[in-house]
Amino acid sequence: MKTNNRNIRTGDLIFFPPTGIVGKIISIVTWSKYCHVALAVVDDKGEIWLREYREFGCREVLLDVAEYEWGFKKDQHIDIYRCYGMGKYAAEFAAEKMLSFPKDYGYFHFLWIAFYMLFWRKITKHFVKKECDKHTPTCSEAVCRSFRETVGIDLIPGIPDRLTSPGDLIRAKKLYQVN
Repeated sequence: MKTNNRNIRTGDLIFFPPTGIVGKIISIVTWSKYCHVALAVVDDKGEIWLREYREFGCREVLLDVAEYEWGFKKDQHIDIYRCYGMGKYAAEFAAEKMLSFPKDYGYFHFLWIAFYMLFWRKITKHFVKKECDKHTPTCSEAVCRSFRETVGIDLIPGIPDRLTSPGDLIRAKKLYQVN
């Protein structure tokens, strides 16, 4: 199902529902109806691109291509969230920052997050530094880091960037749903 793309602006967070077994596991473990998040970039021609981290690493892809690859079922679609008070230039800067992170996807890091979400969230968050630039990020960490490192917005205060999930992001008080 195609999304009404007229509402999307640069810097918007685009959330994807699970369509496969891995996505369903992510959704269950993170207590969310989403398993993936990307940042939108609208170019001068009005085309919507996504900056995202997936199993093949960091990439830029047209939204239409990403929706096709995702293989939505009839009742599935992306959801769009926006940060309160985020101006156009700040959003562009945050989206650009994602390209500076390590290019690979953090499989080991993903397993750590799953373990953390299932068993040790209350205990381990105190032992993880917020700023960890050397490891490869997951999709939600890349989004959180790009906002924090460029415009100083901590989307999820109290949870280190490297331990965030799509479920944490949709519960963030600094975001609101557009569609």
